[in-house]
Amino acid sequence: MRGQNPGLGNYLNQDFAPRGDSIYSGYAFDPPTQNFIDEFEVVDTVVDPRLDYSVGRPGKKWINGEAFIPSWSQTTYISKKHIQPFSEVPNATADGYLSYVYLRYADILLFKAEALNELGQTAESLIP
Repeated sequence: MRGQNPGLGNYLNQDFAPRGDSIYSGYAFDPPTQNFIDEFEVVDTVVDPRLDYSVGRPGKKWINGEAFIPSWSQTTYISKKHIQPFSEVPNATADGYLSYVYLRYADILLFKAEALNELGQTAESLIP
């Protein structure tokens, strides 16, 4: 939950939020590149709608309806996946409340199977 002391949220807002603006002072890690944008299909001038759901880009509205500012990112694009609307998270706080999957249950089962196999318990590693 945002605003708690100690913080109870995640740091994704600050890691992926736009940088360079005095209000939204994120790090803009891992912005989409032009090569990524070019992979979205364009059919008869209609761009794949997944592009604008996934990426903030010049000439389009941001998550909360305000204009996207290309200077937020060194590539002029920014991922929308783990960024809350700025009205919900003032100043790109590092205490956001978006849920984020760090580890899937399938990963845990795989780790267990690999550990059992390395311990010589191969038969047990095959049973979930």
